[in-house]
Amino acid sequence: MTHELAPLKTITVMGATGNQGGAVVRSLVQNKSFKVRGITRDPSSKASQDLVALGVEVVKADGWKEEEITAAFAGSWAAFVNTNSDDPRFMDAEGPTEFELGKSIIDGIIKTATVKHLIYSSAVSTSAYSGGVVKAKTTEMKSEIERYAVNTGYFETFCPVYAGFYMELFASKDMARVFGGFPFFPDENGVTTLCTPRWGTKKDMPAGWIAVNEDFGDIVHGVLTEPEKYHKKGVEALSDACSFPDVASCFQSVTGKKTQYICYPSCETYGTEIEREHPAGLPSLEDTRSLFRFGQLSNAKYFGDLPTDTAVPARLKARAFEAMGKDPKEAKLFTMKQWFENNFQIHK
Repeated sequence: MTHELAPLKTITVMGATGNQGGAVVRSLVQNKSFKVRGITRDPSSKASQDLVALGVEVVKADGWKEEEITAAFAGSWAAFVNTNSDDPRFMDAEGPTEFELGKSIIDGIIKTATVKHLIYSSAVSTSAYSGGVVKAKTTEMKSEIERYAVNTGYFETFCPVYAGFYMELFASKDMARVFGGFPFFPDENGVTTLCTPRWGTKKDMPAGWIAVNEDFGDIVHGVLTEPEKYHKKGVEALSDACSFPDVASCFQSVTGKKTQYICYPSCETYGTEIEREHPAGLPSLEDTRSLFRFGQLSNAKYFGDLPTDTAVPARLKARAFEAMGKDPKEAKLFTMKQWFENNFQIHK
């Protein structure tokens, strides 16, 4: 008597060469019950060819072209979608919106008539949690896309994943200038300074941080091992919870470089030196100011009613490890300390 192997479940990732999508793909390809398909606008790029080398089926599609999305997701059991909030087209007041892109993608997926489970990289509505006082453009667009996907009533399960602040922000020298020089540019006295507005009601309120490369993909993978459990339930994607002063202290302990934290008295002060170099303004920077305003008004409800802790992400990472044939006890979320150790010279 022969036993036929169960057919592989195809999971298609929108934005497979991006930070989030790439992390999801790299995790999913380690699961022998999944076939992974990655959507990109340029299958010939090095990033796309690197995915092919991992065993990913790479297909071309433009999120604005619904028929291409339908073809790209055809036959898929599940999908992960992240829309790029930093697309220059969204910065034009007369241009298209991120919601319009998200709607185009979701409508295209629905027409496949095969995708049962959708995970969308969403955000909590700043307007909802600040009583309408703050409306950060990015979070409002993503939460609107989330509502649209749910209201279609099409998907058997829909899970919004809320990514915390990226640890990878501290790898950018451009962002370092916004952060007051941290972690690349010490002052004339050799002191590295991290400057941000207050987060929450107090400057030492914990923020949720995600090591995208190390943990985000496994968290999404974990959801896909039991999607019914997370239907219409948000998942907080974070690796560690620590305040901005704790970030500065952690960096000093790892590198041995004298580091301090300064809390701006107002959100309006944040990034003004960089903004002076751009007379037309920086919409993304204003959006970040709005996020801090929201944090202060909502008492740091970055994840809405979900807690800023690692219990659920840790469980999901363990589920992903088990699905990959690894020991779930070895599934450890990346700490801020580990991230600095991996990316900066360790103090001996």
